[in-house]
Amino acid sequence: MPRLLKSIGLISAVLIFFSTIVFAADESITITTYYPSPYGSYRELRAQRIAIGDNYINGSLYCWEGICTNTIDANADLVVEGKVGIGTASPGTSKLKVTGTIESTSGGFKFPDGSVQDKAATSILYSKTSSTRSIGTTYQNTGSRPIIVTVQAWISTPQSDSSGYIELKTGSSNPPTITEFNAGAGAQSGYTATWTFVVPPGYFYLVRAVNTGTGWFNNGVSYWTETTI
Repeated sequence: MPRLLKSIGLISAVLIFFSTIVFAADESITITTYYPSPYGSYRELRAQRIAIGDNYINGSLYCWEGICTNTIDANADLVVEGKVGIGTASPGTSKLKVTGTIESTSGGFKFPDGSVQDKAATSILYSKTSSTRSIGTTYQNTGSRPIIVTVQAWISTPQSDSSGYIELKTGSSNPPTITEFNAGAGAQSGYTATWTFVVPPGYFYLVRAVNTGTGWFNNGVSYWTETTI
């Protein structure tokens, strides 16, 4: 009887030992991680700085700190080697393609020639009753960008000998000396003429009537606009 009890106790001890191993094996978890991750989807992703691109991914070639071939500007939080699409998956050949509205709240846009445009093109409209712009007076483009000038004048009674004409002069001096064009109304009654021309920054322009006689620019200018481009 004692021998039987010993056998039963030994068998029970062996079973308890192997059961412990089995349970321990069942509770084991193996986790394999990769860095950098080959791919993945994230609900949120936060980083202080990101470099994107086939070459930018190589830390020995591009880095913010440490030893590498090319140092990334410390002020750059995001650098992209390839093309970027915002609102589109097809940027094409453009470095940046945006589908939607681009808003600049300050600073404007800088162009390859170094110029900065901080406002949309604006027009200054002068009516025929305004004394701000008039035939025979020299004006200057005091802005930093060219302007397009459009002048429309009309004649109620043309000069009888048809010798009068309208003349435009431009130039960097005041008064301007370069004659851009001239046009005459002939003997037409109720003649209306429109002239559109570009004035570079700092240049002067003069619209004047020559050999006017009776009737030239009677009732003056229909409209006069200057548009920044």
